[in-house]
Amino acid sequence: LGAHSFNIVIPINELTYKENHPYELKIKLLMENGTLNTKTYTFDFVNGVPTFSSQVGFYQHSSYNGWSSTLSIGSYTTTQLIAAGIADNDLSSIKVPLGLKVVLYDGDNFIGDSYTVEAGAVSFLSNFNDKTSSLVISNY
Repeated sequence: LGAHSFNIVIPINELTYKENHPYELKIKLLMENGTLNTKTYTFDFVNGVPTFSSQVGFYQHSSYNGWSSTLSIGSYTTTQLIAAGIADNDLSSIKVPLGLKVVLYDGDNFIGDSYTVEAGAVSFLSNFNDKTSSLVISNY
């Protein structure tokens, strides 16, 4: 492991079933400046093995409300986002599974200002709220 990483082992038998709710792994980090940083990763069990999704979730409003859509790895222009149910300049929250990152662009065809979201959930895109016109999903 590198200088900026850690490893945690959790026995599967310590994970509990939550009826009608997705499984979530939440990591809370207490930073040196006293702030608390929380990352949430959703997963499911496939044949007894925890499996993280390969789909990124996009939401119209903060806290994952309003319309929603999911996309896989790829590059999406404004036209492609609209076809997938993601309105131009109308994105406010996002859930990115482990192993993936998303680069949001305020212009069509991956131009203009950008905002990167690595694995985790962002309940409000703050400075990039309602600005996304194209995006790229990739492994990191």
